[in-house]
Amino acid sequence: MNKIIKILQYILPISLFLLVVTQLIIANQMAGSSNEIGNIESQIDKITNENQILSQQLAQAKSLTMIQDKAKEFGLTSIPSTITVIVDEAVAWRPTK
Repeated sequence: MNKIIKILQYILPISLFLLVVTQLIIANQMAGSSNEIGNIESQIDKITNENQILSQQLAQAKSLTMIQDKAKEFGLTSIPSTITVIVDEAVAWRPTK
């Protein structure tokens, strides 16, 4: 019985020491992981904001007034909605039998 108590006197402190060291290592890894998660979340927020800005810019570029302005810059003009073509000759020829 005395031998068991002596063995436990050595094993118990060593075991406790190893458990404390293990807990410190795990806590350190978790802290590092939370920093990485924070960085990733900030990147997500930044990209989300950029996407919103780009969506607004795209909506502006696709607007009809923007397209009309660009067309005028390139020298294009508007035409009436209907065009009438008047010719003196027949447009199609139909052979007679």
